[in-house]
Amino acid sequence: MPGSPYTDLDRPPLSAARLRRALVAPYGPWARLELRTETGSTNADAAAAAQAGEAEGLVVVAERQTAGRGRRGRSWQSPPRAGIATSVLLRPGQAVPDRGWPAAPPAGYGWLPLLAGVALVEAVTRLAELDATLKWPNDLLIGEAKCAGILAEAVPGPTPGDPPAVVLGIGLNVTLRADELPEHPTGLPATSLQLAGAAATDRDPLLRALLRAIADWYDRWRTAGGDATASGLREAYLKVCGTVGREVRALLPDGTTLTGTATTIDQDGHLVLTTSPPPTSSTSADPQRISPLTQTRTRLPCPAAGSVGCFRRSCTSCRRISGQSTRIRDQMCKIAAVAGGGRGRPAGGGRGAGGGGRRREAGGGEEVAGGWMWGSGGGG
Repeated sequence: MPGSPYTDLDRPPLSAARLRRALVAPYGPWARLELRTETGSTNADAAAAAQAGEAEGLVVVAERQTAGRGRRGRSWQSPPRAGIATSVLLRPGQAVPDRGWPAAPPAGYGWLPLLAGVALVEAVTRLAELDATLKWPNDLLIGEAKCAGILAEAVPGPTPGDPPAVVLGIGLNVTLRADELPEHPTGLPATSLQLAGAAATDRDPLLRALLRAIADWYDRWRTAGGDATASGLREAYLKVCGTVGREVRALLPDGTTLTGTATTIDQDGHLVLTTSPPPTSSTSADPQRISPLTQTRTRLPCPAAGSVGCFRRSCTSCRRISGQSTRIRDQMCKIAAVAGGGRGRPAGGGRGAGGGGRRREAGGGEEVAGGWMWGSGGGG
C-alpha cells in the first residue's frame, strides 16, 4: 500500500503507546512524549512548546524531518524511519525541591550537549555493541565516520530575568544504506549503525535506552547543582572523547590560529589546548606566547563570543539572551588535527589517527565548531 509505514520491513514504525508506557511518568522519567509521522524539525517543535509554557520533560520524536538543518545551515535529512530524530525540553534554571534539584547556574548549561553525547555513547555501545567516541563537542563517531549529531537551542523565559529553557536535539543514523548517506564535500564522511555492523538496529530499544540515559545523567547533573565534576559527567565525557589527546589546529573567531594538543575539557565544558611557545620571543610579543613555562595552557573561547545567547557568565565578550529564541552560529573556533593519533594511538594508524604525514582533521575529517549547537538541525 503506497505510503504505508510497513512498505520497508527493515524500517518498522515506532509505537507511541509502547514508548509512552516505557518512558512517561509514572513508569518513566519523562513528562510527555509526542511521536510525529513527519515534522519540519523536532527542535523547532519543542522550542515552540517551551515558548508556550510547556513544563520540563517533553520529548518530541519524528519518523521523518522535512526541515532539519545542521551546522552552517547544511541540510539534514533522512529517509522515513531510517534513524532517530528526537528533542527533549529541559528547564535547568528552575529548582525542583521534590527531586532535590537546585536551580543550575547558566554557566553550566554548556555541559548539556556534552551530557547528551555521553548518553548517546552509552546507548550505542550497549545495544549496537559498537565502539563509539565523541568529537568535541557534538558529533558521535564510529571509526572515522559521523553517525550522529547533537544540537541545542536556548528558549528565553517569558519575562526578562527568567532562566531560559534548553532544547536538546539528537539525530542518529540507524539503518541508512550507503546510497542514502548525506554527501560530505568538506566534512566528515557519514555512516549508520547498520553499515557499521551494529548488533541491533531496532529503533525502539535504542530510543528507550537513549532517553533513559539522558534522564539519568540529567538527574545526576541537576542533583549536583549543575556541577559536571561532582556529578561524574566530566569524567564520563573525558573517557569517550576522541578529541582529547590529539594535536589540533584551532581557527579562532578573530581569524587567528592556535596549534597545540587538546589536553582536557575544563569545568565549563571548554576544550583546553596545550601550546608550545614560539622559537623566539620578545617583550613586544603576545604575553601569552612569552610564558616562562615550557608550555602554556589555553582555554578556547566561548562558542557564543560576541553574539546573543552565551550562558557562560565568565565570558565577558558575550551578551545575554533577550527577546526571542536565538540560534548561535559557528562563532567558536574550528579545530583540525595536524598530527598524531592521541590517547596513545600511533600516528600512522588506528582510529582517529592522523597518519601518513598528511594532515587529517580532528575526528577523521570534519572541522569542529565548538560549544553549543543551536537550531533545528542534526536530528533536532
